[in-house]
Amino acid sequence: MFKKWKSVIAFVLIAILSTALVQCTSKSQEQSDIGPGVTEESVPDYAEDSENSKSGAEGEDSKVVTNVYMAIETLEFDSSVEKLEASVEKQSGYVEYSNIGYNNYIGREVYKSGNFTVRVPSEKEAVFKKEIAKLGNVTSESTSKSDITKTYRDTETKLKVLETKEQRILALMEKATAIEDIIKLEESLNETIYEKEQLKSEISSMDTQVSFSTVEVNLLEVERYSTGDTPDTGFWKKVSEAFKNSFYVFGVVLERLVIIAIYMIPFAILGVAIYIVIRKYILKRRNK
Repeated sequence: MFKKWKSVIAFVLIAILSTALVQCTSKSQEQSDIGPGVTEESVPDYAEDSENSKSGAEGEDSKVVTNVYMAIETLEFDSSVEKLEASVEKQSGYVEYSNIGYNNYIGREVYKSGNFTVRVPSEKEAVFKKEIAKLGNVTSESTSKSDITKTYRDTETKLKVLETKEQRILALMEKATAIEDIIKLEESLNETIYEKEQLKSEISSMDTQVSFSTVEVNLLEVERYSTGDTPDTGFWKKVSEAFKNSFYVFGVVLERLVIIAIYMIPFAILGVAIYIVIRKYILKRRNK
């Protein structure tokens, strides 16, 4: 009887040990599948950090092109142009384009106007705008921004593809033995190099557009600054400006009338001479 129970107990112990061994082996296999030193909890955190760092890097590397337009009235054109050029040089920029014209009004002085396309470093754009605003009376100002990040990244990707293609062609040329194959590979290589240089030029141009803001300045010489009423302009201020403008307009009109009268003197003399000749001719006909 005792031997029978002894056999049963031994069988139960063997079964328990076998089950425990199988479970330990299973857990060990799961950990080896995940990887040494990496737990299930740590994987999502790593992935999330990667996404955050990636999105942060993309935000920092955004490519934005800035364009500014300013229209300014000035009483002293030449002096304002000198100050504009000095400000451009001070901010480490350059004048990309300039055009100066002359407006000649009858009976008045010659007034100048100029259009300037200026490129200044993007980080100095705000300071430059404040400086040139002091040249005179700013009548118009606008700023536009264009995000070219996607275009820039796409161009970079295309460039990398072409560089890889170039390396593959060079590797094939080293192995090629047939003249026909070498000629075809050279043609493909030339096309690849040409396309690659074009993309490099585009990237360089975009880098310049991003690093240097474009500021269009329209400088107009005037006899007196124009006054623009705003919702904050008071009634008496408007009345005062109206009186000033009325006297100014009256003076301008009177000045032009006098100048026109002077221009008409030769025509008046010619008209009187013609009248005298015709009158004498008529009198002679009557006397006959």
